[in-house]
Amino acid sequence: MLTLRAGGRSRDLGRQIHEDSSYPHHGKAISEHRISIHASRESLSGVNTIKLTRLHEDGTEQTRANVTSAIKQENQFSFVYLHRCSDLLTEEYDVGETDAKNISLGSFDSLFTPIFAVFVGHADRAFHQPLKPGCNIIQRVFLDFRLVILWSFLSVPAHESAMLMHNITFPNTPQLGKGSDERKCIHMFKSMRVAAANEFFEVLSGFWRDGITPDTTLVRMMENAKFFDSGNSKSPEYLDWLRASGLAHE
Repeated sequence: MLTLRAGGRSRDLGRQIHEDSSYPHHGKAISEHRISIHASRESLSGVNTIKLTRLHEDGTEQTRANVTSAIKQENQFSFVYLHRCSDLLTEEYDVGETDAKNISLGSFDSLFTPIFAVFVGHADRAFHQPLKPGCNIIQRVFLDFRLVILWSFLSVPAHESAMLMHNITFPNTPQLGKGSDERKCIHMFKSMRVAAANEFFEVLSGFWRDGITPDTTLVRMMENAKFFDSGNSKSPEYLDWLRASGLAHE
């Protein structure tokens, strides 16, 4: 179970999507969203299937799969999903009673938006991170697999909306995903977190187009946005950024 502390409480990051839509005000309500990583021991082609399942409140089901040779054949890491977190303040994010192992990504305060990505490799394949990766990295062995989580904190206050980006194999895909080594995983995450930030800014702009008056301080934070390793607004790095952005007295 992935968790973050927000508002003084531990929050469950597995409860992360409520409607199937690219627009924040409309969508198909989702009652359950899960991702399963299959060992696929009987696969003759040496692949693993990573399956996304969404159960909608109207009773319909949507499934997608990422079929990858990264884990068994290439000894690399396969991208699973990226998540731009909401503010995590509603009670549905409360951590309930569970026997699941907890992987904590630390804590953040209300001036940040957490963005994280999950990669998976073989349990025996360690993720050798560079000295200064430019993001946080944690890895944990889970049964046959090694989960690797990369995360950063965007210097824009989190919102009620969230976003998920999945890795999906389409029927006409010419070849299976062969995965990535450490350098490429980090580069991929940094590229995707920028895309997630731009999507977030578009979401906020959409609310403004719907008649909500934009906050001038928030606009300036978006214009000067930066990714931090810490979600602490009292850190020296964040305070330096405030001063450099002209936001120290906003």
